[in-house]
Amino acid sequence: MIVIYSQDKTIIRKNAEDAKGKLLELYGEKLGMEAYKAVNRAPVGASYRKYGGPLVQVVTKEKAEWIRDKEKQVSSI
Repeated sequence: MIVIYSQDKTIIRKNAEDAKGKLLELYGEKLGMEAYKAVNRAPVGASYRKYGGPLVQVVTKEKAEWIRDKEKQVSSI
C-alpha cells in the first residue's frame, strides 16, 4: 500500500497505480512520475521525497490500517 503524507492530510492508496493521479497532482508532471516510478513495485519500506514535497512510503496493509485508525482518532478530537 502507498501512503502519501501531505501537509493537508494523509492519503492511503492500494497501490502505485491508484496513487499515480494524486502524485502527479501533488508533485507535478515530472516529479510526480519520478515519485510513481520510485514506489511502483518497490518493496515495503521504500520511500520518496524531493524538494520538501510530500513523503511517499510503501507500507504493509496492516500498517496502512494502523495509520488510518490513528488519522480517525486525531480527526475526532
